[in-house]
Amino acid sequence: MNLYDDRIVESAPLIIEERRITLEARAARLRLPFGRVVWSRPAAVVIGGPSTETRLPIRDLTRRAQVALYAIALLFALAGLRARGRTLWERTP
Repeated sequence: MNLYDDRIVESAPLIIEERRITLEARAARLRLPFGRVVWSRPAAVVIGGPSTETRLPIRDLTRRAQVALYAIALLFALAGLRARGRTLWERTP
């Protein structure tokens, strides 16, 4: 039994004239003893024609912004502890 699974999931194709449009999402699944955690995010749009197929990746700017904000918050927290003369694992009296 795998605890972690990462896969690409495709939607049902949408056919418009001679083009077939399919959405792709990346789904990460984590199995825990008390349940499962599933995190899904958009990955790409696949456009297929009669002779060609084009894959357009989706750049998730919201996720990048969240990671940047978390990193900045962590830096400020560490700088605040450093300014007070404490380490991260030191307890308050």
